[in-house]
Amino acid sequence: MHFIGNRAIILGDGEVEIQLYYSATYTAVSAILPVVVIFLGLLVADRFYKGSKRAVTRYSALVVCGICAGAAVTEMHYLGNYGTTNYKLKLSWPHVYGAASIAVGACLISFGLFFHWSGHWVNFIWRRVIVACFLALAVSGMHWTAAAGTWYEIRGYHVGHGQERNINVIIALCLVSLLLMMTRIMLTWSKVPLRLRSMLRPRLHKTTSTKDAQGSCTAGRARCCHF
Repeated sequence: MHFIGNRAIILGDGEVEIQLYYSATYTAVSAILPVVVIFLGLLVADRFYKGSKRAVTRYSALVVCGICAGAAVTEMHYLGNYGTTNYKLKLSWPHVYGAASIAVGACLISFGLFFHWSGHWVNFIWRRVIVACFLALAVSGMHWTAAAGTWYEIRGYHVGHGQERNINVIIALCLVSLLLMMTRIMLTWSKVPLRLRSMLRPRLHKTTSTKDAQGSCTAGRARCCHF
């Protein structure tokens, strides 16, 4: 969202040589690092929110998860901006604090709802939509609040074609597509044992209800195969 959203920022009268251009290295790092930080936050929440019965521990885990997610979103924005090759960026600290607060607050709500509904939310599409909207609010609200408090001081004119602006967008889209593909594969693979169990249950039921000359042995085999 960051790099695609920044394409809406037009400097000057739209001259190609004074638009924003980014380092491909910073683009890749700003996309990968938040994944690691959010993963650690979700790991903490999953471990202590689900594994503890103490309210203080459970809510503390959600707070850690929300702070990690909000910090990752904010870090993604400013690290990506730091990779600007032809501008020096000047920041307004009140906007930085406001953007970080929006990101952390929206992530706290979204992941709080996610773990609160973790046992039921998959069956209700509207719950998934609510969680997704709060996550979108965290990213978009933080981005445009931070963008409103950013000033650009030109360091040099870009030499070359304007197509270089598409490089960071292509990298970001490729990384997002790869992550979506990996998520889809993991979700599909996680459903395989459930499908096997559903296929085997009718056979096991038929085996246990069938008696022959060695009925007790048949029942014993069925119990051994029970999942």
